[in-house]
Amino acid sequence: MAARARRGGQAGRPISRGVPGPPGARDRGDDDPGPQKFVEDGGTIIAIGSSANIAGHLGLPVSSGLVEIVNGVERRLPNDKFYVPGSVLSMDVDPANPLAYGFDDKADVMWRTARH
Repeated sequence: MAARARRGGQAGRPISRGVPGPPGARDRGDDDPGPQKFVEDGGTIIAIGSSANIAGHLGLPVSSGLVEIVNGVERRLPNDKFYVPGSVLSMDVDPANPLAYGFDDKADVMWRTARH
């Protein structure tokens, strides 16, 4: 996972962080406090797909808009409710947000998915 941080005037410096494993799985050492501290210190993590699950590990109130609750169980939306195979979509962007530096207020994005 990659993130961009603003620390000591070094805006946009790439920082790599791993998702913490189970307790005791490995010792990260004192020099790597992990993603929780990184986010608490103002860092930004950009996660795509299943890597977005880190939000739950960090206790962030983030959820997927592409799921539904069926009989009390969360599941991915079936293709008859959401299917956009290999399409170019238009996305609204907030150019005032530092993460959108250099973007206009609209951007084209490629969405690829397969039937399951």
